[in-house]
Amino acid sequence: MKQKVRIPPESLIFVGDGDFIKIGERFCNFLIDLAGLQRNHHVLDAGCGIGRIAIPLTKYLLANGEYWGFDIVKSGINWCL
Repeated sequence: MKQKVRIPPESLIFVGDGDFIKIGERFCNFLIDLAGLQRNHHVLDAGCGIGRIAIPLTKYLLANGEYWGFDIVKSGINWCL
């Protein structure tokens, strides 16, 4: 069962400029179009921050696909837990 990914509070969105969801969707489309990401692939997001790409990826990937992210910024990590 897939976990629902929440949108973080504004105070944690400190990287990037623009709509949180739309930017994540653009990154996801780059992975699909340029890298050939398939719906059953496994994705490791090194430096995932607060999960900007997690929301569209968890919607795109099928049950046998996976998304894993890790980061070192404690405020983002603590929020995601």
